[in-house]
Amino acid sequence: MGRALTEALLERGAMKVTRRRDPETLAALRERHGSRLVALRSDVTNAGQVAEAGRQATDVDLLFNNAGAFEPTELTGETIVDVARREMEVNYFGAPRMLRGFADTLSRRGGVIVHVGSAAGLSNVPLQPTYSASKAAQHSLTQPPARCWRPGA
Repeated sequence: MGRALTEALLERGAMKVTRRRDPETLAALRERHGSRLVALRSDVTNAGQVAEAGRQATDVDLLFNNAGAFEPTELTGETIVDVARREMEVNYFGAPRMLRGFADTLSRRGGVIVHVGSAAGLSNVPLQPTYSASKAAQHSLTQPPARCWRPGA
């Protein structure tokens, strides 16, 4: 989803700064779009990388956070706690890391942050219990900034 969105924005003339766990995955797009694409290393589970990306990208108007993790698991499976932790680390804790890392720039520029959620976070999916919980937590977390940062709030 991230690559497709990046490509679509670039095709429409946008300057795109993107963050990836591995920026080299965008080498072909960088070749085609040159300096309009800036790829920064930023894994949402690494607070230092997110903070550094925020320091480097000082002209962001739109931050689109589509980092996500899903691992099929059974509610009573042996690995459910480990799976839940991994999913929460990306799907939930990644959101406040991104918000913190880019808050100053977005606030100064009147920018916005978009966190990609899931219908599974609004209505639990029985075969995806930990994923649903992590996306529900993300949904809940993203409500206050949306209200606090909107114009006139």
